[in-house]
Amino acid sequence: MPKGIPNDLTKDPRRKYKLETGETKLGRIRIPIDWDKVESLIIKGCSGVQIAAVLGISKDTLYERCLLELDKNYSFFAHEKFQKGNASLHAKQFELALKGDKTLLIWLGKQRLQQSERLEQKIELKAEVSQKALLKVPDNTRRTIK
Repeated sequence: MPKGIPNDLTKDPRRKYKLETGETKLGRIRIPIDWDKVESLIIKGCSGVQIAAVLGISKDTLYERCLLELDKNYSFFAHEKFQKGNASLHAKQFELALKGDKTLLIWLGKQRLQQSERLEQKIELKAEVSQKALLKVPDNTRRTIK
């Protein structure tokens, strides 16, 4: 057989498969995507490539199916869910800070209230230049021409 064509065609991913309606269709079997799982992974900070790897599909398939099944561009969908994760993180940090976590109180103060530790250092530089430049100009008047 030519290179790239499997010897056993029953293992070919383009095999025929039956739909729930009983209809036979040629092509790859469509892997179902659990969008709740995708949302959970995005909230936790996973990228589209990582999520596609977990689901066993390509990133392009994930992006296309998001548009087809959710009627949303994947970038917008992911940004929305990622911000939901950030909001949960901020809420938890705030909660822990108010319970007495001094490190988080300081960090949140610096981040949200633009508080900082100001260290003022006064540096004075005094430089004096006391070099005299001596230039020697060649005397070309004594040159003889032959």
